[in-house]
Amino acid sequence: MTESTYSASAIGFVVERLDDETLVYDTGTDKVHALARPASTIWDACVAADGAATIADLAATTGVDEATVAEALDGLAAAGLVTASIPGHLDRRSFVRKVGVGVAATAGLALVTTMAAPAPAMAASGPGGGGGSSGGSCDGPECGG
Repeated sequence: MTESTYSASAIGFVVERLDDETLVYDTGTDKVHALARPASTIWDACVAADGAATIADLAATTGVDEATVAEALDGLAAAGLVTASIPGHLDRRSFVRKVGVGVAATAGLALVTTMAAPAPAMAASGPGGGGGSSGGSCDGPECGG
């Protein structure tokens, strides 16, 4: 059976790196994806691969175990950050059963979290939706009043 391959591009994304995670803003969908360190490492490797990479390739390149790579790719693909080419599709559960390495380390850990970004007017309006320089008023403690 031919292995699945994964590819990614950073085009159309605004990336902000923080201490333990990476925020990726998708300008096409107005969604923000928070990538935990393993997912960020895998996404960076997919972008750098400049083509198709397998789970084994990504594990060898990044030093991340194959089960964590598979989990990260699952989340990245669901978020639309990587594209998968899956001949004879082997789902994640079957893969984890087959590989079985590092599953306990990733259990319950969200590697990719996606949320809708606020509309620009909403984000600029300040606390309570009307404060800041937009002319609204705010008398609450969050505004110093």
